[in-house]
Amino acid sequence: MIRTTLLLLLLSSNAVAQVVSIGNDFYMEVEKSDDTDNYIDVSIYSKNDSSLILRQEATPKPLPFDVQKLFIYRDYNFDGHTDLAICSGDSFCGDGLGYNIYLWQTNTFEYNEELSDVISMGCELFEFDDQNRRITTQWRGNSICCYVRDQYTIVNNKPVLLESVMHSYNSSEYPYIYKVTTTKYNKKDTTIIIKEYPQGETRYSFSLKNKKKVVFFEYDAILRYAFLANDESIEMYYPHNSGDLTIKDQIISFKSGNIIYEISPGGVKVKMKGQVYDIPADESTIQGDWETLRHCNNVRVLQ
Repeated sequence: MIRTTLLLLLLSSNAVAQVVSIGNDFYMEVEKSDDTDNYIDVSIYSKNDSSLILRQEATPKPLPFDVQKLFIYRDYNFDGHTDLAICSGDSFCGDGLGYNIYLWQTNTFEYNEELSDVISMGCELFEFDDQNRRITTQWRGNSICCYVRDQYTIVNNKPVLLESVMHSYNSSEYPYIYKVTTTKYNKKDTTIIIKEYPQGETRYSFSLKNKKKVVFFEYDAILRYAFLANDESIEMYYPHNSGDLTIKDQIISFKSGNIIYEISPGGVKVKMKGQVYDIPADESTIQGDWETLRHCNNVRVLQ
């Protein structure tokens, strides 16, 4: 213990190299790769006998430089042995750091390309569920208005994708809709579930006796009606792009195809094929001011 402490103090005082402790068994030495100061060499040594365990050369130097962010010491493949992630420069998304993953294998660390790609894709936003052996990463899609959360399990030291959830919002075509696409993978097939949610300022809402919900929300001065399922995802909404709503006293109405909808604080009436379907409101759940619905650009007020 005294020998290891003296060794660390000696290396730390070296102007060329920096040394940082890694758990109880290892330490890391960091030094410049070249005169430009843009790259670094990273070496991992045993605290027991100062033997070299692994060396990663010519690693792009992350800016701002923080030696504590150069490594992550934890179990990546859930086998009960602590593994090592060493910074490899910027992540794939250009936001945060990427890491090379080295799994502990009988007295040495072995590089794992598949896990390295998964972790580096995650922009440092990765989560571990040790109990269920799951890794969740988050990365940006092709637009800043889209991000994806992927969940993996580990099989034979390789990540296997279980679920991918894409969150899309502020699209040019439907900026008033927040869309969540969940893709579940298994050995036999792939299941895709798409759910949409209102994106905008809620002006008026209430729950129905059947536990579903009515929402009037405004986006860019356009009022829209949404009928929500129990999880508050959209079952139907109006208008899709353009279309007027008519308001008279405390009834808002519109026509979609051959169906007429009438909404009031008392509930929803749906008129179709000569039939009237009445869904009463739970008036104790009303939120918002009905009068604000009159002031949107696509609302025609009738006397």
